[in-house]
Order: sequence, then C-alpha cells, then structure tokens
Amino acid sequence: MNSHPFFTIVMPTFNRADRIVKGIESVLSQTFEDFELVIVDDGSTDSTKQVVEGFKDPRIRYFFKENGERSLARNFGINNSNGKYINFLDSDDCQNPNHLQTAFRSLQEVSFPEALTTGFEIVREEDNSVILRIESFHNINAELINENGLTLNCIFVRKDVFSQDLMFIPNRKAVLSEDWCLLLRIAARFKIHSVNTVTCVAFEHESRSLNRLNSKTVESAIILVLENLEQDSIFMKYYSKSYNRFKSKQFCFIALHHVLEGNRSIAMRYGVNAYKAHPPILFSRNFLAVFKKILTPL
Repeated sequence: MNSHPFFTIVMPTFNRADRIVKGIESVLSQTFEDFELVIVDDGSTDSTKQVVEGFKDPRIRYFFKENGERSLARNFGINNSNGKYINFLDSDDCQNPNHLQTAFRSLQEVSFPEALTTGFEIVREEDNSVILRIESFHNINAELINENGLTLNCIFVRKDVFSQDLMFIPNRKAVLSEDWCLLLRIAARFKIHSVNTVTCVAFEHESRSLNRLNSKTVESAIILVLENLEQDSIFMKYYSKSYNRFKSKQFCFIALHHVLEGNRSIAMRYGVNAYKAHPPILFSRNFLAVFKKILTPL
C-alpha cells in the first residue's frame, strides 16, 4: 500500500453493518487504484467492525471512536488521512467505477486546484428509480448560497485546505447542513471546479438519518450552521449581498419543521425572524405555506 496515496476516501459510519458492504465494494472497484479508504466507525454497536474486517485489502484503514455524530467522525477521518485529496462517502452510498479516475484527470487538467466536484444521482432504493441527476454546473461559488446542489460524495478537497481552520463544525449537534456550511466557507475562499460527469450514487431510503430528524434537532443544527458562518469574516464578506436571504430561508425551514410537529408558537417566532432577516421572503411559496399551516385550525 502507498503510504501517501493520491486520494483518501473518508467514510463515517454508525450501525451500518447491513449497508456498508456495497459502499466498500464500490470503492475497491475503482479503476484508479492510488487511494486509501479511511472508515471511521462512530461508536457502532452492531457488527460493523466484523464486516469491515472481512475485507482484506490493505488500502482499508479502520478506526473505532466514541460516538460523536458525523461531523466529528469526518474531522477524525481528515486528521488521520494520508492522501493529497480528500473525498467523502456516506456508508450507505456508492461510487461508480470511474469516480476517482474522472476526478484525477479533471484535477490534473486544471493544475490540481483546491476543490472540485463531479456529478451525482439520487436513487430511490426500493425501485432503483432516479429521483435527481446533477451532471452540469454553472457558477458554483455564486449559486451555492442559494441552494446546496452538491453532495459530499462527489467533492474533492486538497488536504492542505483543511489546515486553514476549515473543518466540519466540531459539535455532535451538527447533523444537518454541516456539509453545506463547510462548502460555503471553502467557496468563499477558492473556486470550486467541476466536471460534468456522474460518478456516484446516493440512495434514498427510510433509514437515512436525515429522514429521522425532529424539529428540535433541526433547529439546533441550523442555528449551529448560522453561528459558524457568521463567525467567518471571509465568508461574510464574500456572500454579504446574499447572506440575509440565506438566513431568512433557514429560519423558514426551522419554522416549517416546528409547525409540522404542532409547535405553532415556535414556528411563528421563526417565521417572524425569517421576515426580519429578509422581508421579501413574505412573498415566497415556502413562507406562505408555513403561515398557512400556522393559521389553519386544528
């Protein structure tokens, strides 16, 4: 095994013994072979360790740590990586065989920049139908503040970027939009290059962690993201014209989750905060939908 591979794929996992095999096999099937796979077991209580140990490829490095949620697990993986570029893979998703080869060629063509993304698909697991396919990009840096149209599975970041105080939010409550937060901070500093080729697949299924978040968890996670971004002066300067609209949309998102759980007073408070942050949101479809639910009699 090369002690200094070109790529490190960081795979955080928690109790995914029943799903992780497909992801590992997809990495080991890459046509570009100069990589290491750093699996960070975030305190699993199932047979994840035994499943991983069933693979005898020396490029796999397994670490077990106390549970701290995925931001801390990814930071742990970054800190224990040896690659020139870091890529991420959720343990229930897959890379296509051309994933690393496509990224390497594209990075080489643009003189090995700080960050690059490839395209991806989101597939419904139950019937293997494509829900979303993203394979073309425009001005990623400018548009990222409006919507996170990227996935960490297809992001490649040069390792030295992480030494510039750019890591995932080091808090176990950072379980939503923590990837978007980091990508925005990177985009405020460096051009994110792209290649219009689909190279990985994210699977939509009922047991995805994002499908099990309650309103309080969503609220805590989004507030952490906003606090993290507001402490970054470079980010705030770069996105100064767009930040209030972004913040307003996040408050509206929190309000929606609260109203769906019947927490109308909290939803109302965040709706008002959304309006104060960016008054034009009053005319947006999402804002109107939230207030319609707040005002609808039980």
